[in-house]
Amino acid sequence: MSIDPRPGCPPIDQRQCVGAPAQAKRAITQPHQILLDSTDTVLTEVLGCKVREALYDRLARQYFLAKQEIPANLDKISELLKGTFGKGAATLERRIASKVYVALGLKFVDVPNFGLQEHVELIRRIVEQSEKINAKNRGGQESTLDGGRLFGFNFLELR
Repeated sequence: MSIDPRPGCPPIDQRQCVGAPAQAKRAITQPHQILLDSTDTVLTEVLGCKVREALYDRLARQYFLAKQEIPANLDKISELLKGTFGKGAATLERRIASKVYVALGLKFVDVPNFGLQEHVELIRRIVEQSEKINAKNRGGQESTLDGGRLFGFNFLELR
């Protein structure tokens, strides 16, 4: 089933849509997918689907990156947004970060001068600490969160 998030936009999967039911959002377990869905949602909500697709096209042409590579290349998406929207990029990055925090069950706190990269790094640290505590509580068993990985970064290798 698909939902049209904005008039004139091609339908997208429910998990990528702002108006998706809570069950569909909870079905997303991969942190990198949460970041991709948050990016898609914010770009569609704020800019519309045509501008979103134009940005993804520019990301591919200028940086040789596919949409799925965004989590591993946050510097490039930030550079693209800043180059395209100037100071307005900060608002987009904050909105994306806010959606990621909410999807992970964390409270978003707007930190001055934090962009998307800094927020994702903060989330990594929060999850790392949480996973360490949870692992101790489970008697040293491995993390249940994507095998200890968050946004392509393996926290278990840090131990």
